[in-house]
Amino acid sequence: MLVSVIIVNYNVKYFLGQCLASVQNALVEVEAEIIVVDNASADDSCTYLKTRFPFVKLIENKTNTGFAKACNAGAAIASGEFILFLNPDTLVDENAIKESIAFIKTKKNAGAVGVQMIDGSGKFLPESKRAFPSIISSFYKLTGLATLFSSSKKINKYGLGNLNKNEIHEVDALCGAFMLMYKNVFTVCNGFDENFFMYGEDIDLSYRIKQLGYSNYYLGNLSVIHFKGESIGKPNIKYTKIFYGAMKVFVEKHYAKTEAIKYATVVKWLINITAIAAFIKQWMNKKLLPLLDVAIVYTSLFIVKKTWIVYIKNGVEFDTHFITYAIPLYTIAFVLAAAIAGMYDNFYKPSKALLSSVSATVVLLAFYSLLPENIRFSRGVVLVGSIVATVLITLSRWVLLQFKIGNYQNFSLLKSVVVGGKDDAENIVVILKEFNRNEKIIANISATNYAKELKENITRLNITEIIFCTPKLSVHEIIFLIKQYNEDCCFSFYNTSTNTIINSYNKNETGISYSINGSFNLSMPYYKRLKRLVDVVASFILLLTFPLQLLFIKNGFNAIKNCWQIFIGYKTFVGYYSYNNHLPYIKPSVIQCSSTKKILDETILNQADKQYAKDYDYLTDIKLIFFNYKLLGK
Repeated sequence: MLVSVIIVNYNVKYFLGQCLASVQNALVEVEAEIIVVDNASADDSCTYLKTRFPFVKLIENKTNTGFAKACNAGAAIASGEFILFLNPDTLVDENAIKESIAFIKTKKNAGAVGVQMIDGSGKFLPESKRAFPSIISSFYKLTGLATLFSSSKKINKYGLGNLNKNEIHEVDALCGAFMLMYKNVFTVCNGFDENFFMYGEDIDLSYRIKQLGYSNYYLGNLSVIHFKGESIGKPNIKYTKIFYGAMKVFVEKHYAKTEAIKYATVVKWLINITAIAAFIKQWMNKKLLPLLDVAIVYTSLFIVKKTWIVYIKNGVEFDTHFITYAIPLYTIAFVLAAAIAGMYDNFYKPSKALLSSVSATVVLLAFYSLLPENIRFSRGVVLVGSIVATVLITLSRWVLLQFKIGNYQNFSLLKSVVVGGKDDAENIVVILKEFNRNEKIIANISATNYAKELKENITRLNITEIIFCTPKLSVHEIIFLIKQYNEDCCFSFYNTSTNTIINSYNKNETGISYSINGSFNLSMPYYKRLKRLVDVVASFILLLTFPLQLLFIKNGFNAIKNCWQIFIGYKTFVGYYSYNNHLPYIKPSVIQCSSTKKILDETILNQADKQYAKDYDYLTDIKLIFFNYKLLGK
């Protein structure tokens, strides 16, 4: 056996499926085995593997043992002369494995080799080649200076920014996402250090390989696509803490004690500062758009009121004391109604903003008509002010999208081209419609004549997304194309054998996988709003009639507490038996979706959770609340 490919999987079965398909193509005419160690995934990864990839040697862990321990378990049963540690969220160039093996055979002192990694948007990933961590390099990395001066030998020392990314170099550390070595070298090093649960284990192994007198090589002439972090989510403050916690373990293990203490102190302060900055940025990203709308609505109503007084009432003020509070109240009512109508769904377009604002105008007028006559001041001001606000809000969305301000992905504005066969394009349309993806697929380019046609279509039709179809197009060809067009387009990847689409438009955002079998109603904003609406209305009614709850519900006071937490958004009435990362997130619940059934089998309960998320309907929640009324105090 020449090579054993070891992949640790955790809740990314569709990324894993495409990874395995690419590895198969990269191992043609190579005596090899593929070992997948599943770290207790909750997305049916093991069933998926057994059905679609029966040739894979599968180790099913009962718990998430971490990357290092899982890799060691895979290596323990590996029979290849070489071991390749590979992440499940990668697509492997057909030449990468063979040429990596060929290279390592030419270097007597080679301990391990890695390759150039690019993310799903075609951008180079600097962790492909690294130096060992130090206080100063961590400072530059955490403060963002290393990114700002990415080619600096001093400031980006950790990322070896002075080394040409397309050439071959001897380096300190390689990335565990693609790390090839002789099995006997791995054995002599005693494998990965299992004190590293996640991150740092590859740097530690690289360090120990060098201590034994071997060299680590970065092969910049070979590439793989690494979507990065799909098992654990994208970089955030939690990621930063885990990563630098691992670096702290590395420094304590290999550096002098005084150096380790200094490192821990400096990094702790830097992480705290980074956490504050990240929190502010995250809060602004979430609240900026609603705050902008509040400002637009308030200003529109205020200006229309003043104009109305001057030109309609001839300078006579409105005769009501309520007018001081009216405009702020109407502003809040307008924005809340627009939000319920879908204004702030993740995937929006100006027409959605327009429809939501029109709905909010209708609601606001209805709200106005219900007010006592003595505090109403002018239906005309409310109507005209709402119309002005609607126009300005719609215009603001157009400006945001045209100038790409903010972090908003509008799929309906994508103009996509499929590089593959006609049958591939038809399958892709079916999958995307299942997930309410409405981008326009305006061209289908044959995989046998793509080079000239693709360039012409991108320019002529203003293409913004390319959907590549494998294996009709090789990963080698795809890598060449995404490096070429990464400034013009975003990319998705469809695989014929798995019938799935994967993408990751930005290395700082979690990628998305699409499959006909993977759609959930509770993933869609419309159903999320319906669920929240049921929670708010039901909890409000129960709080309003609280004496009855004390009378009829066991632990009535606890029921009232639950209702209050649901009303303010901390809990929900109905949830899962057991939440896992593969299901749409639901807040902690009072009752389970399987509460009306006396089920003891955990498999059936988990299946009920999936069915609830997949076929969610607001009537289901209403029925469950009604039939489990007496359990609301648990």
